[in-house]
Amino acid sequence: MNLINQNILKRTPIINLRVINVIVILFILSVIFSGCFIESKEQILFTQGNSIYIVDSDGNNLKNIVSSNSNTSPSWSPKYDQILFITNSNTIASVNRDKLDEIQIYKEFNQDLPISNLQWSPNARYISFNADNNIRIYDISSSEEILNLKGYSHHDWSRDSEWIAISSSNIDNGGIIQRNPLGVNELKRTTDPTHFAPQWSPSNEKLAFLKPDDEVNHLYLMDLSSKSDTNEAILLYKDLSLDTTYSWSPNGKEIAFTSAKNPEENDEIYVINIESLETKRLTINSNKSDRNPVWSPDGSRITFISSKEGDNENVIFAAYIMNDDGTKQEKITEYSLGNQTLGWYAHN
Repeated sequence: MNLINQNILKRTPIINLRVINVIVILFILSVIFSGCFIESKEQILFTQGNSIYIVDSDGNNLKNIVSSNSNTSPSWSPKYDQILFITNSNTIASVNRDKLDEIQIYKEFNQDLPISNLQWSPNARYISFNADNNIRIYDISSSEEILNLKGYSHHDWSRDSEWIAISSSNIDNGGIIQRNPLGVNELKRTTDPTHFAPQWSPSNEKLAFLKPDDEVNHLYLMDLSSKSDTNEAILLYKDLSLDTTYSWSPNGKEIAFTSAKNPEENDEIYVINIESLETKRLTINSNKSDRNPVWSPDGSRITFISSKEGDNENVIFAAYIMNDDGTKQEKITEYSLGNQTLGWYAHN
């Protein structure tokens, strides 16, 4: 056998081994990634009447989580494994996503102190809510109250849980305030007592809020990246509907909201780019109302409620889903939702 043939025989096992290794690695990766895509699920949480439901984003697998009187303000935990809600007895309760028949009572409150706007802190350590124009914060592990902010209404947690933005209508000391819930730091962001409904951007560097004007609201934006306590707010958009629901896109570049530009128009859904101020109208439904837009976790779609299948005497709201440019609108529930806020969540 000549030298060339000997070299070929020596190299052949090495080449084959390398090819086999590459094939094995590709196979393992394909199994891992295919498994992730198969198991990933997006679900929408909503209320209908006095009941709380979950439905897949394609409209399948509708589940009634809680069905009794006056269950309101359902809120997912940051890990999406529990749902917190308020019962008709003014009690905060929770249910595990995988054990829907086991309701746990978290805290009972006096019936004379109605609670609303229930929220989890993003770090899952605290819950907060409104009660008789006060904002109260409780430690989840100990069930002890850690803060009671009197005279404040709307509030929103920063994504790192370091701050809450709160609004007060007090004539002498109202406006938007940025407060450390566990410390003493407090920054007064605006002094107008009509400013309300603050919302942090996903980066915590911007703060949006509303200002009422006759029968509409105006949307404002404040840049907090300079870390100054004298930041000025800019007017993003006039004539939002009195519905206070607006929604930041996950990338923090856009805000979805509801507006009726003209008195003869019903509510429609718009999106505004906070840098260019370019506005896009996503829904066009004459004489029907489209409300409460909420972005999907990846920012590619928006869920909302619409009355476009009802009539003037029988207003019926159902949940819909659409692409972020307003195309491919599809109904995902058959239920009459009323004017309810939707919650959209992705989990494995």
